[in-house]
Amino acid sequence: MKIVSLVSSLFTLSSITASDISTYFTLAFFAILLLLIIGFLIGLWRGMWNSGFRLIFIGILVVCAFLFTRNIADWLASLDIKAMMSNFGVNLTNISFHMNSTTTITVEITNIKDMIISAVGQVYEAVGLGSASTTQAIELITGLTMIFLRYITFIIEVLLIIIIGEPLAAFFYHVIFKWLLPRNVRKHMKVRLAGGFMNMVKVGLVSVMMLIPFSALLNTINQAFQNPDNATAEGVDSATYNQIMSFINAYNDSPFAQVLFNWSVNDEGKTLDVVLMDYLTNENMGDVQLSLSTELYTIAGIGKTILSTGVADDGMTALTTQLLSNENLVASLFVDIANSGLIMKAIPIALAIAMNMDQVKQYVDPSLLNFDAVDWHEELLNLGDIADQVVASGVVTDVMNADQTAMVPTVLNDLANPAKYPSVRQALADIDNSEFLAQVVPAVLYKLAQDDTAPAENLSISDFLPADWADYQDLHIGEELTLF
Repeated sequence: MKIVSLVSSLFTLSSITASDISTYFTLAFFAILLLLIIGFLIGLWRGMWNSGFRLIFIGILVVCAFLFTRNIADWLASLDIKAMMSNFGVNLTNISFHMNSTTTITVEITNIKDMIISAVGQVYEAVGLGSASTTQAIELITGLTMIFLRYITFIIEVLLIIIIGEPLAAFFYHVIFKWLLPRNVRKHMKVRLAGGFMNMVKVGLVSVMMLIPFSALLNTINQAFQNPDNATAEGVDSATYNQIMSFINAYNDSPFAQVLFNWSVNDEGKTLDVVLMDYLTNENMGDVQLSLSTELYTIAGIGKTILSTGVADDGMTALTTQLLSNENLVASLFVDIANSGLIMKAIPIALAIAMNMDQVKQYVDPSLLNFDAVDWHEELLNLGDIADQVVASGVVTDVMNADQTAMVPTVLNDLANPAKYPSVRQALADIDNSEFLAQVVPAVLYKLAQDDTAPAENLSISDFLPADWADYQDLHIGEELTLF
């Protein structure tokens, strides 16, 4: 009855308890232990020679899976799908979809990489983006595709080893290997105890290999939630966050986690299964290494920080209140984002798209900006420092709590406050350390000056700003605001 209630509770999150999670993983651990015992007993019956051959054969298949997964996935990505399917009498048609009322994107079915290049190139051409942006998008989408393709390839290899590995091992043993041994050796020197241990090792090897793709994801989330560097809100009693943390702790303390992988955490906070899956699936993209574990770790770390604010229980108001009153949360979020290779590669693409939008062109001239040399990792960390100082000053909180008519006096009073001014000054000074803001703010001001249509007899913003763009090149906006 206990097992039935546990299975039924899987479908209702609110009914699951930490005790249930602990029971699930304890049962999984004992299921693996039972498989090992069964494997040992079968090995006792087979003897050393039969079990030893099967262990070596399966071991070779496992090693080949780890060595050649990337090569097999790369081959699959370059395989002509249309030509292959035509050999089986299946004729695939081109993929077409409407980009807008006047543009139709048509992608010929060939191989995965060429299809990505064709689709992204046509989409970018349709929206008027340049070839450089197209190259960046193709690189990112292809990289993500290869990561998932390698992951799926490895899972398929595991299933093939489980399904046909044992029959193949039995076939080669009975057809070839056993005839190489003298009959009296095979019949009278079985060394059954050694055979039991060998077969148990084989069962354990296959079981662990089957678990690795899934345990790597689970352990990545577990390590992100267990990492104290991922800040959490203080003084907030969130039922949802507490429930999730109880699940994480129950898993972390379970024999399943402790015996299988938790003992193997390295200096980077990665367990052995995560390291192995990163080796199999990661993608090097210039100065950024893209891996599923890193991106999942980033999402889990951000999720932990946000959930701790009580957003799941009290809505966005709780999140906003905590972010504007706790600089540690803001700093933690920016650090998590800056450590994401996916975000580092996505930012230039997003900016290229934004700079091509008419809404953005109303406020800035894209031709004045060049972000090619920007180090987005350092840029995000610097923006995090600015946000950290702003939140620490308390100015934003004071402004949000003030009446609309009292906002300006509130800001002026805060700037004159000796306890708050140092944080504000530091935030303004950090603007000049930002390559992004150092370009964007002067460009916005220049656009305001150029678009100023006030009558000549009236005092306007253009009277306070230079008329030539060259005069904006050496403008240190943070320093200017600090002096102001």
